[in-house]
Amino acid sequence: MATPAKVKKNEDASAVAQEQDDIFQGYIHNVSPVKLSRSNASYFNAVLQVENAEYHKMVFFTREKQAILSSMAQKGTPVKIRNAKRALSYTTPGSFDISCNKNTTVEACVKSPSFRREPPPATSVMTLSQIRDHGTPLEKVSVVVKVCTVHEAELKNSGGVDVMMQTVTVADATSRLNVSLWSRRIDSMESGNSYEIRDVTIKEFCNVKSLSVGAESVITPCTDIGVVSENIAETGSAERYSGAVEMVAVSLHYLCRSCRKGIDVEDASIFVRCKGCQMKQKVESLKPSVVAKFSLSSCTNKFTAFSNCVSDFLTAVKREELLNDVEELENYLLGIPQLQITASENVATEMSVPAAGSESMSGVKASVASAEETENVTE
Repeated sequence: MATPAKVKKNEDASAVAQEQDDIFQGYIHNVSPVKLSRSNASYFNAVLQVENAEYHKMVFFTREKQAILSSMAQKGTPVKIRNAKRALSYTTPGSFDISCNKNTTVEACVKSPSFRREPPPATSVMTLSQIRDHGTPLEKVSVVVKVCTVHEAELKNSGGVDVMMQTVTVADATSRLNVSLWSRRIDSMESGNSYEIRDVTIKEFCNVKSLSVGAESVITPCTDIGVVSENIAETGSAERYSGAVEMVAVSLHYLCRSCRKGIDVEDASIFVRCKGCQMKQKVESLKPSVVAKFSLSSCTNKFTAFSNCVSDFLTAVKREELLNDVEELENYLLGIPQLQITASENVATEMSVPAAGSESMSGVKASVASAEETENVTE
């Protein structure tokens, strides 16, 4: 007789086997082109309709079945999918996604399903003010916007992987928000142009909403939407800080001119090959990207200044040569008696050194309260 431990083990094994042998039937929709992941693995997405109003996102980690499923989707052929796995859905609470690999099989159903084939409902179109006031984090929406500012791409660490990210400030007639573009989507939007962005994800950090373009998002140029909001408050409230730099860590990366991923460059190297796109290029042609993390004597905040902010600051103080010398840049920042910054969510957007003879800030942030206090003392 089997012990309770063995019974439990067998039940667990049976559950795993059942998970591995899941069979799904229905209609395929929205088959995407083959794409490359951050690790250069091929994959594509699709949506499977399994009931009248039940849809599940699918990801296939193999390119071979893309053409077959595209044809089935176009013809409306019902499909049976074997050896696929359920995965927790992070975008639809209580639901699941379907993960498929090289062992997954796809075949036409002999008998049609009992429900009608209907395309999945489109994501709702929202204005930026609706997203700011009522949008739910991780919700997918569609927007029609005009690009106001395209910021310089920066190297970010996402899930332990270094990846390029570019922030684009967009607006419609109601408000403004920041949009994050990742990896190969960088430079896909131009300042002054209007776009429809479908299936973009709402993000929230420190009570500030933003949008993130994912693998399933579609960016399409559209006709000019006309006058847009001038209100920039929704992109994050900015505060001013001042003080001596107490601690600083500067990291220097070089960016591939083709795929914009980070490249490790050895000293005295003349040429280097990008591990992402495999393009070989001259080291001297690579664009440096600097990230400075620091704290000020006036507060407990830890600030981050990205490459465009640091570059503008060094240009203003006529020390551009420090952009390629991490040690000297750190020494220079530590030697400044007082650094003034403007920061939003602890990200520095402006850095400056007070002019000689100018009145310095008290140490923490400049605020309306301190200004009123000064006026009362004067009176």
